[in-house]
Amino acid sequence: MEILHNRNLNIQHFHSGHVWQKVVHIYQKMPGWQGFGVDGLPYWYGNQNDETFISASLEPIGLHFLSRMESQHWEKWFEQFKELATAELEFPVGEPEDGFS
Repeated sequence: MEILHNRNLNIQHFHSGHVWQKVVHIYQKMPGWQGFGVDGLPYWYGNQNDETFISASLEPIGLHFLSRMESQHWEKWFEQFKELATAELEFPVGEPEDGFS
């Protein structure tokens, strides 16, 4: 069953342009990369009009992900993103709700 998921990461608007260049590189490495949509958001597996998609946007709390997909597939993808981002950005990447600031 496909479910709508919302999650945040501690990648903030105040990070340098160098960090954001790395984030775009991370986007491109992730499975299902589709590119940037006409709305300027990055998408994986499709867009918000498709049955399955992941998108990201920068919100006050940090980098926000919205997805519609099976929970097991989503959890695996999101964990992979956090691991890759932690390695590439050289700081612990995680959810603010879990104490990552």
